[in-house]
Amino acid sequence: MVRGQLLLTPPAETFVKRVTWEGDEAAGWRPHDDPSSPVRMIPDLRFGRPAVGGVSTEVLWEHSRSDETDAEIADMFDLTTEQVRWAIAYETSARAA
Repeated sequence: MVRGQLLLTPPAETFVKRVTWEGDEAAGWRPHDDPSSPVRMIPDLRFGRPAVGGVSTEVLWEHSRSDETDAEIADMFDLTTEQVRWAIAYETSARAA
């Protein structure tokens, strides 16, 4: 506490910056530290599992593992290739951890 105000520690501040706010309520979270990442975890969507454009990142990753191209996957799920690449990158890093 500094002069009667609470301070966020750097890890807490990083977490708060990734939260999507609707008023004073947290409505979702971006698990990646890059603000341009479309991967979101929204409690009311896919049971809060990571998703891009409403599609589970795990599903997109599985399609990529079956040798479908990013463009084919994007077309199949009405996403951009960039969104598909973000989802695959998210899943790849999550599985490596």
